[in-house]
Amino acid sequence: MEITLLSAATDEFLAGVPDDTALALGLTWAPMTAGLQKANAQSMALSAKATHLVHANGKSSVGLARMSRVDVKQLAKSKVTRVVSAASLLAAIKPVGTSLVTLSISGAGQEPDGEEGVEGAGSGDGELVWLGAVSNGVVLRGHDCVVTTERADELWRALQERYNGNASRFDEVSGFGWSDLVELARERQPDSAASMSLLLPVKAGSLGLLRNIPKPAKYLGAILGCAALFQYLVIPVAHYEIAKYKRAHGPKVDTRSLWEAAYHQWAMTHKVAGRKAGVQVLIALGEVPTPIAKWSMSNASCEMDTARSRWNCAVSYKWPSTGVGDTASTNALFASSAPRDWILDWSPMTSVTGRFFVQAATSPLDTSHLQPEGWHLVHSVSYLQRFDRVLNLSSKPLTKFARVAIQAPRSKSGQVVPAPAGLQFPLVAKVRVDGPLRTMVGKMVDMPDVSWEKVDVTIDSNVKPDRNKSELKATLQGEIYAKP
Repeated sequence: MEITLLSAATDEFLAGVPDDTALALGLTWAPMTAGLQKANAQSMALSAKATHLVHANGKSSVGLARMSRVDVKQLAKSKVTRVVSAASLLAAIKPVGTSLVTLSISGAGQEPDGEEGVEGAGSGDGELVWLGAVSNGVVLRGHDCVVTTERADELWRALQERYNGNASRFDEVSGFGWSDLVELARERQPDSAASMSLLLPVKAGSLGLLRNIPKPAKYLGAILGCAALFQYLVIPVAHYEIAKYKRAHGPKVDTRSLWEAAYHQWAMTHKVAGRKAGVQVLIALGEVPTPIAKWSMSNASCEMDTARSRWNCAVSYKWPSTGVGDTASTNALFASSAPRDWILDWSPMTSVTGRFFVQAATSPLDTSHLQPEGWHLVHSVSYLQRFDRVLNLSSKPLTKFARVAIQAPRSKSGQVVPAPAGLQFPLVAKVRVDGPLRTMVGKMVDMPDVSWEKVDVTIDSNVKPDRNKSELKATLQGEIYAKP
């Protein structure tokens, strides 16, 4: 994609979309206290001398941009009328867990006058990529930037260490590309992710008006202000005591209300993919042709995209290198035989990956029907144990339950608000089962309170099928929810 530098001081970029929309990269992100978020966002933007801001999906983080007057005039002359934050769109696409995305770009290495404008780009070692990272739908500070691939790898390792290896990485190879962001950016509905990710001008307020005052007038005002200050020095003790009283008797931070507001934000955006979504993808994988034009399938993988209510699937095939002339199993023969709705990624002489989507039924998490943790430790575990003969249960299919991960709210001063005792938030544990594909379709997806996240299928031609074994092996991964 073509990238245009907006501000060298803050490393902000515009990525052009083929209409009146542009993607904004490299914003400065900061967390906010839950409640009164719009007012807090404006206050933070004015303090940072930002010209534009985006309140990412109405969540507790704000992105700031500082455009010069020249930038604004150039933007007005172009066809661009909407500027959408790429990181905010990523937060909408990946509302659960911690995710990092790197997407290749071109033309961002230097400013028009030749000076370097990208972190690490001056050394000339490494392709430039846009890097974005989110955790539970909130953009992480310092993780919306244009960097070299080496710097991106450093940030990825640091993120993995910070989240104890529970982060996921996506790029063009794994099936996540610019087209995913562009498709969302073009949406026009008022409640769409694009509409909630628009860069909006900062309301000037009193601070903005001060910036437009000529310097001589500012100097005169400063002199008059100093004179007034001396006048009030006659009663410094009274002013000090008044301020001290206000601090002591001011409004207290209601930690429980802040945490409940943070949970409400999480619950509004958190979707789950239950039994129906699991059946939909397993049936779709079962219908995938294992050989296509003599090319043999090696593996298949589908990941849930709750933001779009669909599974993103990829199936890999190996070139058989058989036949001569008209009987050869060529790329062209595979392309003409593969399903028409597949997107084919070629490794020219060895393999090909077919990518497709499976629509899935998703819904908000309904906590009213959840079972307690103790119920799952008895009944859900017993359900798995009944299929021990066909499932691989040696890998501890169920992890310990823990409270759902919610972004901690912050006070007005920016401090993390500690969680009060007795919070009644849902519990969640990871579940993973391995076994024959037919067992997954017939039994495993029926487990209650599970949101399925990923399905992997492999073929073992050395297995002799019987009632307990199958050539098609599947791995299901998801999250199981419980009452607190």
